[in-house]
Amino acid sequence: MIFNKGLIMQIGDFLYSVIILPIEAVIEFVFNFSISKMSMLGAGGAIILVSLTVNFLALPLYNIADEIQLKERAAQKRMEKWTSHIKKTFKGDEQYMMLNAYYRINNYSPVYALRSSLSILIEIPFFIAAYNYLSKCDVLLNQSFFILENLGKPDTLIKTENTAIHVLPIIMTVINCVSGFVYSKDAPPREKVQIYVLAAIFLFLLYDSPSGLVFYWILNNLFSLAKNIIQKYVKKPGIIVAACFDIIFAFASLYFMFFKPETGFKKKCVVYLASLVVFVLPFILNSYSKFFEKRKIIFNENKKSYFLAFIFSALGMAILCGLYLTSSMISTSPVEFSFLGNTDPPLSYLTSSFAFALGLFVLWPLAVYLMFNDKVKYALTYIFVWGGVSVLFNSLVFRQNYGTVSIFGELDNSSPLKHLTVIQLAGPALVIVILTAIILLLENKKKLNYIFPAMLSVCLVYTGISCKNIVSINSVYKEASAKKIPAENTADNKQIPTVYSLSKSGKNVFVLFLDRAIGIFTPYIFEEFPELKNTYSGFTFYPNTISFSDSTNKAAPALYGGYEYTPEQMNLRKDELLLEKNNEALLVLPRIFSEAGWQVTDFDPQNPNYSSTDDFSPFEGLHNTKVLSHVSGISEKYISDHPELSEFSNADLRVKKTLPKFALLQMLVPIARNTYYNGAKYFSGEYISLSKDFIKSFSELYYLRQMTDFKAERNTYTIMHNMLTHNPTLLKQPGYMPSKNLSGIPAGSKCTYPYSIHNDYSDIKHYEVNASALLRIADWLNFLKENHCYNNTKIIIVSDHGFRDTIQYLAPGFSRNTDYGCYQPLLMVKDFNAEGEIKTDNTFMTNADTPELTLKNLGLADSNPFTGKKFSSDKTGGFNLYNANMTDRDYDPSIQKKNTKFNLYLERGFHVQDNIFNQKNWIPLDKWFESNPGDKERAALCGVKVNGEK
Repeated sequence: MIFNKGLIMQIGDFLYSVIILPIEAVIEFVFNFSISKMSMLGAGGAIILVSLTVNFLALPLYNIADEIQLKERAAQKRMEKWTSHIKKTFKGDEQYMMLNAYYRINNYSPVYALRSSLSILIEIPFFIAAYNYLSKCDVLLNQSFFILENLGKPDTLIKTENTAIHVLPIIMTVINCVSGFVYSKDAPPREKVQIYVLAAIFLFLLYDSPSGLVFYWILNNLFSLAKNIIQKYVKKPGIIVAACFDIIFAFASLYFMFFKPETGFKKKCVVYLASLVVFVLPFILNSYSKFFEKRKIIFNENKKSYFLAFIFSALGMAILCGLYLTSSMISTSPVEFSFLGNTDPPLSYLTSSFAFALGLFVLWPLAVYLMFNDKVKYALTYIFVWGGVSVLFNSLVFRQNYGTVSIFGELDNSSPLKHLTVIQLAGPALVIVILTAIILLLENKKKLNYIFPAMLSVCLVYTGISCKNIVSINSVYKEASAKKIPAENTADNKQIPTVYSLSKSGKNVFVLFLDRAIGIFTPYIFEEFPELKNTYSGFTFYPNTISFSDSTNKAAPALYGGYEYTPEQMNLRKDELLLEKNNEALLVLPRIFSEAGWQVTDFDPQNPNYSSTDDFSPFEGLHNTKVLSHVSGISEKYISDHPELSEFSNADLRVKKTLPKFALLQMLVPIARNTYYNGAKYFSGEYISLSKDFIKSFSELYYLRQMTDFKAERNTYTIMHNMLTHNPTLLKQPGYMPSKNLSGIPAGSKCTYPYSIHNDYSDIKHYEVNASALLRIADWLNFLKENHCYNNTKIIIVSDHGFRDTIQYLAPGFSRNTDYGCYQPLLMVKDFNAEGEIKTDNTFMTNADTPELTLKNLGLADSNPFTGKKFSSDKTGGFNLYNANMTDRDYDPSIQKKNTKFNLYLERGFHVQDNIFNQKNWIPLDKWFESNPGDKERAALCGVKVNGEK
């Protein structure tokens, strides 16, 4: 028989994701929640908390398993006399037939003997999950706990000359044996042998394991021992457990009240509330028991309806988390999720995410449902119907503006998670109240069978949408895969190819389009690195510059083509598709230079044909023009040259972990999302600071000198788009270079920019990538000077838009409106033969001046080749600036293909003129149109929603 090794591995991965990964996720969450929110406990305290959490979650399963084992023991004992007699009296087939006949008489099957091993079978996935997480947990390294010096290494409590005896595994085994002795006091010999053999196996497996893992297992064994003693010798164990919890939480409350008064108000409230819940929980459970007794008849009459409501609610949550939300995330940019590490197709992440969701929402809850009594089944049905409807509302109705999200689930701007509307705060609770009333009404009317088709419909609808996403993802992946350059032709396997050819004898115009570069950072960067003032010799910095929108889709056309391509002007041409106008803007300068006989290079033009893959067909017909979007393998080349980043080659494994976590974040009630987000860590213990797009963009600037030669035989025009400044990332000193898992302000930083400290360090990260970009470009400028190609090159460094959380520090008293920074791009220009230290010019500018600045003093055409209109830089009266609307997703060109106009809203938009450092010149659009009815009429013609239309 021939086995497909790959298929077997895929099945193994799927089963692991379904069975083990949900338990591992709980362990990871509890451990890192303790480290992050209860740091005074240390790593040892976190392990104790993990042990308690896992044991109490698994306790009901163990109790049921114990009951089943007791039944098996009783059955074996009851039949022992006659089974022994049959085995002694008969042999072979006759013995087999007699035993089977006797078992049938007693309604027993030999398979039931496996029931005695049920607790061991339950223990296996918990052991594997704990072993996988704690044995590889970097947080434990060099962390001490009482007599344990390093929780990340095996203990060395007894040392000899050449070696050390690991004491913890021996202690673990002794406790295991004592617990087994108490548990198996009345068990048959076979069961006792099983327990002691298992203890020996654990000793063998864990002897050389990190002491943190062994300590965890010792705690589990102590818990098991206490459980066995209480169950054996205490009549009402529930009272003992409740009393213990009451005492623990009472001490915790008193500790924070009297010994830690400086603790934050929110943290204290959580502790006090938890203490209150623990205290009243027994009374709630008692009340529930009485409530269930009244509704027991209804449950017994409708068991099938309850089960179907439970299972399809669970399945609905799994589909929502593992299929719909995950596929929606991947479908926003399938190429970003492709070719990561050892995983090429992005649909692999969907498989693992759905498997995890099946385990979390279906498998383990179903195991509990099937093993427990009717009272628990009734409660679980309510909980899962509540949960199924609630997560649906949370993720679709009470959703927030997540903005741009990296493949690792990192939000560009996490501030919306903290700013909640009244609906987002009160809505989820209202949904639960209304839903409870509806279910009770259906119960009383004996129409519970309505719930099942409702949940089934939800499952089918979101499965259908997910399938549509899957088809779209697969289509884009196949297209990208067909264009992928084979490995042997990549930069990683040969010399970095030349992308930009400049002329030493002719003229060169080079436009560096740094996506989302922020102008306000520039003076601080030059203050931190004063040597840049000479490196950027001849440059003029224009700080008083605005853009027309905060999204590339709306802002970039004006940068490429001038004032005829602002959002308002594009909307006035209402009979033409947006993608046609966007293509036209992209071609304005390349066509002028191409027709003048210049050599043209366009690197990564933005959104040609509004395609999600490289569609350069609009450039066909332009002579002397080279268009490309990437240098294949350049990221791998950088990682190969910097081995300390080798872990980034495992980006696919990190994406598999993060995708379901971002889906879970969307399913949570809004008030809990920011806590769970945890500064993009999701309580995973690691901050994924480097994305695939960041490494690619950084490499394109890092190797810019290697990608440039001076062999052009004619004048050259080059425009290079780069996304480094669009990928906010914490970097290390010196030089703001990529590094793993950084947090906070880097050591050695001399930056004087007034950071606003958030838990996601949004403005810090933006500053650092802006500084890194200018430092990488500085190296290239020196390269041009070394090769005598600086004076004959005009260089423009410009961006399409800025970002929030930056401009509030522009001037004293400037209010902290986070939207100002969206419209403040970078603009720096060096003309031919310009000399001297970099200068600052406060002339009012926009990034739509780029075409005119590019063509200035070249003697080429001074008008748009498509419309015939002359380029203008008239700024009389100022401009209207429009924010991207996240609800419409108008920042996404792929959904604009059939549109002729942008949606332009007043919300978060401004009219700006003259000095942008004077807040009086930032007039909200609604107020501007109120006082300028003429402009309001013109704006209405441009499609602006001047009256708040939807």
